[in-house]
Amino acid sequence: MKHILMRMLRMLLLCSGIVVVWGSLLLVPIPIDAQDITSDHPVLYFFWGDGCPHCEEEKEFLHELQQRYPELEMRWFEVWNVEENRVLAEAMRQAYDVKSSSVPMTFLGRWTITGYRDENTTGKQIERQIDVCLQQGCIDALGMLGPNKTVLNIREQIRQNALDNWERFPAIAAPQPVS
Repeated sequence: MKHILMRMLRMLLLCSGIVVVWGSLLLVPIPIDAQDITSDHPVLYFFWGDGCPHCEEEKEFLHELQQRYPELEMRWFEVWNVEENRVLAEAMRQAYDVKSSSVPMTFLGRWTITGYRDENTTGKQIERQIDVCLQQGCIDALGMLGPNKTVLNIREQIRQNALDNWERFPAIAAPQPVS
């Protein structure tokens, strides 16, 4: 219960632009761009391992999925060979309170799933979450980490279109208004 309350407090503080330095009693206001937390389209984060057969199956599924959901942006990070991506995956895992550290690991908004069985099970779960994000909106999962060097670095790489050891599949269409 204490862990849940601490996470809720952290999100409240992040949304208000305040970061708590837990080693001291100092509250430091840090300006947070709304884009750091919200997104105008679904952004899926996919952490995978080179040589992982379940990861390869999910990659195929995700490519097909983006054809059906052109509003979907995907960001893929290989974690077995790239230390920076492994560190990011661990930070995401902790932010979402994911107990398993295996791959594939997928994040979308406040939702996450670890592992991939097939398109009819795990694939349907991912697709349902995309529908939820398109209908209700969802946060950029990276925003769960708060303002830190890694997050700022990824956002800068996107801005400059110069990705370092990860792949981006931008949305190819804007989300349609929900009627």
